[in-house]
Parts: sequence; C-alpha cells; structure tokens
Amino acid sequence: MTKKRELFVVEIPNDENKQLKNGKRYLVGEVYYSLGGMNMFSGGTHLRGYYFSAGPEERGDGTRAFTMLSATAALIKEASRFNSTTLETLNVPAETVRRCVARSCEKARIAVPSAVKAWTGEAVS
Repeated sequence: MTKKRELFVVEIPNDENKQLKNGKRYLVGEVYYSLGGMNMFSGGTHLRGYYFSAGPEERGDGTRAFTMLSATAALIKEASRFNSTTLETLNVPAETVRRCVARSCEKARIAVPSAVKAWTGEAVS
C-alpha cells in the first residue's frame, strides 16, 4: 500500500547550461500522507494528515534524483489515520497547487510550465 499518488508529472525544458546525469527533468506534483511530528531540519512540528507537494526531479532508467529541500508542501487535510480511499479521492485546491508550484519553481530558478498553469486553470500566455 503506497501512501502517495502523483497528480502530475510535467517535463521541464532542459537548460543548455545544465548537464543532466540521469535523463530528463520534471516538475512533479503529488499528494501524500504524513505521520507528522518533529521536523529536525526546520525545528518545527508538522501535523498528521494529507499534504500536497511540488518539486523538480530528474528521472531516467528507473531512477529518480532530486535535491533535498527543493520541494514545497502544504497541508490539505488533517487526519488521525491513513485511508487509501481518502488519498485517491482527495481534491487539492487549485490555489494550493499554484502556490506550491510557484515557490518550487522560484527555488529551482525555472519558469512554471504551461501544462501546470493549464492544469490549475490559470491563463496560459
């Protein structure tokens, strides 16, 4: 039983100056369940529940590579226990997706892909 599901995987155009080791670079948005508790990196605590996360990663030949702390996450729904049906049917507000994607793209110094803008209902220019 997996405790996460991918909402979207969008290819990021390769920057001419960046050499990729594993394959292609993607922006990945996923919903996952977290047990919560103390976060040793930030010193804060996280609530138990379902989160949305968006961040860049490289994929190729069965491997996934990402930079630690490059993704941005937001709590969608507090929950005391994991439920696979809830994970599969949980709707992520478009504003939460926009905010997390924008922050992750800003950290990675990439433009927000138009496919993600269209997915969230944002005007694509």
